[in-house]
Parts: sequence; C-alpha cells; structure tokens
Amino acid sequence: MSKISILRGGILAAVLATLVAVIATPQAAQASGQSPYVRKGSYCIFVPSGSEGTALVMGGCGLVGTMKRQDTSRTYNGHPLIFVRYGEESGPPYPYCLDNLGQASGQVRDYRCNGGSYQQLEVFDVGSGKKVLKSLGAYLGNGRHLCLSAGTTKNAALVWATCNTAASTQQFNWNP
Repeated sequence: MSKISILRGGILAAVLATLVAVIATPQAAQASGQSPYVRKGSYCIFVPSGSEGTALVMGGCGLVGTMKRQDTSRTYNGHPLIFVRYGEESGPPYPYCLDNLGQASGQVRDYRCNGGSYQQLEVFDVGSGKKVLKSLGAYLGNGRHLCLSAGTTKNAALVWATCNTAASTQQFNWNP
C-alpha cells in the first residue's frame, strides 16, 4: 500500500467522523429550521438569575439565561419527551432543568437536572407548529394534567396550569 493510499484512507475516515459528529449535534435540528429554544411569540423561556429554584419567565431568545430544549429518544403514549435546560453538562454553571416538583399549580422553577419524570415534558402537537408541554411527573406521580402556561410579554411568569390544548397561553413552538 502506498503512502498516498494510506493518506487518502485517513482523510476519508476523518471526514466521515466529522460528518457523523455534525449530524449528531443539536445544530443539525437548527439547520432544518428548528430553534433549540422554546418560544412564545418573540420571547423564550428564560432564567432571570443563575441560582437553583429561580422562578422562570419569558425573556430574550439567545441571551445568557435562555433555556434550551433537549430532545430525547423517549416517548410516553406516543408523544415525544423533552427536557428544558440551562447550563453546561458539568462545571459552573451547573445544568438546571425546568422542574414541576410535584406542584399542583404555581410558578415554574428550575432545579439541578436529574433526569426524573418531573423534569420531563410530554409534547402534544396541536397544529400550525404549536406544541403544548405537559409535566410527565405531575401526571405519573399525582394524576395531574399540568401544562406550561405563559403570556406573550417580556417577563411574563411561566406557571403550571390545568392542561387545555386550545388555550393560546399554553401553546409554544421552537421555530425561529
């Protein structure tokens, strides 16, 4: 085998490895027109301060403090499950996830990501790119049908409310 053949094989392997890595990253979803942010109008789910237990609001998209959607390969009753998180995988800022904590209602808060059902959201597609996000843990743990709800203005509080797929306050999207 010549040095050129070995070099070509190495380059081809490197290109394939890079291509696989690019396809597996969240940016691949963005290329198809999807944003990593959970949006309502021109605002996104936002952490106003970087501490655990912070009440979440709707704020600027793409700014420091904007929470991102993390898709999973899991489903419940045929609906996809997602996490909404902020921060790095490890090290400061530690990863925080939107969490129901068994609440019956009230403001949505963030807590350290633990992968539990109270941090998983069941996604209901209600048409026209709109999604309703239901707390899996509230349903499995307490039989409650609680969904994210928020207004469309900056700093509107994000709250848990009884699910109503027709309510515009409960319809989110991740399109830019």
